[in-house]
Amino acid sequence: SAYNKHIEKALLIGDKALKLACQKGDSSIISLVFQDISFVYYHAGKPDSALQYSKLAYIYNETKDFSLKLSLANDYIYADSLVQAKNILRELDAEGKKVRNYNKFYSLLMLSIKEGDSNQALVYADSPMACIEDMHLEELASKIEYYQELSTEIKEKTEIKERARNSTIVWGAFMFCILLLL
Repeated sequence: SAYNKHIEKALLIGDKALKLACQKGDSSIISLVFQDISFVYYHAGKPDSALQYSKLAYIYNETKDFSLKLSLANDYIYADSLVQAKNILRELDAEGKKVRNYNKFYSLLMLSIKEGDSNQALVYADSPMACIEDMHLEELASKIEYYQELSTEIKEKTEIKERARNSTIVWGAFMFCILLLL
């Protein structure tokens, strides 16, 4: 199928990119290439290969950032290695960032579903939605603030124009009176 051809092409490109990254010797680039190959295998429906490359991405990355850990945890879930996924998700710090919290809670929800733990799944079911609602509320608050500032700015400009117009009228009337007196 066309999809499989795209997968094969992506893997060939991944192999070329990996060779170039290895020649460069930059472990962070190698890690990114492994992560991309893992992503391709994930979409190819090959959880074991996705997990293998995700582990390599983790090994080669020195920073062990949130995204990398989350990808590894998700690949563990996908490959049914639920204990390892749970260990990573427990130590994963979302640092109060709503998008990260959403991703973490969503992964915990998927983990609970895979484990067949309906009680825990119910606990996590609302958490991703709450994160989304918080993000929307923040966005709405910033829009309200922007529109209030814009409204104030327009009001101030209108008042300045009105004063200028009134000043022109007064000045014109004054000049007219002076002309009448002459």
